Amino acid sequence: KELQQVSQVIVNSMTKEKKFKPSEINSFVKKLADLADQYKVAVHSLTPKPVDSDQKNLIHHLFTLEINCTFIQLGQLLSDMESFDNILKIKTLDVRPVTIKSKGETDLDKETKYKITLEILSYKIVKEA
Repeated sequence: KELQQVSQVIVNSMTKEKKFKPSEINSFVKKLADLADQYKVAVHSLTPKPVDSDQKNLIHHLFTLEINCTFIQLGQLLSDMESFDNILKIKTLDVRPVTIKSKGETDLDKETKYKITLEILSYKIVKEA
């Protein structure tokens, strides 16, 4: 059973293409958006961007995700991303405190939220002919 999960990651990470297909990019963006929605994380932006590779047998795509959440929500998000059937690398994790105080709200009434920028690289291995 465990080997089937590993083989699924390998199968999803192999391609004959020289770049990611639009359907693959859209599918990954949707998975990230659904995951953020599941944990009630406010998404400010989610931007896919192709990245040139120095290696001819490896392609990758960069996804920049800007969110507002707590550390607990971030942990849940990263934990679930770990189970994706893709080879992923967190290139950047930038965390900054956010102070938004509603009228009549005290510091004890709210959780500490952070503005978090994640740069996520998704990799694919180009099959040799």
